[in-house]
Amino acid sequence: MVKKNSVIILLVSVLLLILAGCQGNNRVSIYYTASLYGNLDGCTCKSRPRAGLVKRARYLKDNMDKGNILLVDGGDVLLDTPDEDLSIQILEAYKDLGYAAIGVGINELANGIDFLLKLREAFPYISNNITVTIGEPEPFTREPLLVKSGECNIGIFSLFDPGLLTDPRVAALKKIKITPLEQSARDCLSNLKERKADLTVLLFFGLHEDLVDLLDKVKGIDLVVLAFEQSLIESERIGDTVIYSPGEEGNRLGMVDVTLNNGAPNEYANSFVLFSYFNDPDDPVVRTRIKKYEMQMRERLINKQMETLEKGEPQ
Repeated sequence: MVKKNSVIILLVSVLLLILAGCQGNNRVSIYYTASLYGNLDGCTCKSRPRAGLVKRARYLKDNMDKGNILLVDGGDVLLDTPDEDLSIQILEAYKDLGYAAIGVGINELANGIDFLLKLREAFPYISNNITVTIGEPEPFTREPLLVKSGECNIGIFSLFDPGLLTDPRVAALKKIKITPLEQSARDCLSNLKERKADLTVLLFFGLHEDLVDLLDKVKGIDLVVLAFEQSLIESERIGDTVIYSPGEEGNRLGMVDVTLNNGAPNEYANSFVLFSYFNDPDDPVVRTRIKKYEMQMRERLINKQMETLEKGEPQ
């Protein structure tokens, strides 16, 4: 009986420690990316240089301790035209790298909600203000994420800017409803407060001006990763919130160290790594994925040519 009581006391103590979050001084490292735009590989384009995921993956594998670093992406990981083979190769690489959350962007929606729902089952896509209206309406993501980093509880949620609904790639999509930003943000923050989040991270896909308007109305968001406009923001403060954006074409990895004192963030240190298609080494696993995708493309082209010949259509 004494032994049983001791086990119960130990379990309760562990549970209380988990719920307590981080005490004293702690540091949380968050690595963030956005706007890959389907660039599994890079290119030598001088006007729009792209390093590709093949370079970023090598750096992350060489330098990232998955147990102590939180890895997130703001959205637009995929191409804005449907390509299931490419999407799967990219997202499998993201899973291998240990991404905790990927925001839903316009490019994900442009691939169709049915395909996006399939991706959600296998990969960490989140959006807390998109409701899927196929059949019985259901939220794309039911509640914010709460993940552990060291001793600290990190809350993550993602919002899609309704201001982008005029974009034809979204307007053509009739199977979703987007809840207003202020309402969604307040709901997510309330949820995370109840669950004892020490740090709140918002993946915001939308216009900078709409984000600033949201932050003027809603307090309690500690850190924002901004995606869509592909602007480079090294650090911008709106009240107690810090905004970061890694820029264009997925070429940068942002890295921010957050110092927390008794569960409250009080210091941020941000830096970027800019990848080069020419100078940085490949990740061999992603390079293999690129070769596999090239084979899939060739196979699709051959099949299409065969179908055209069978129908007697001119090529």
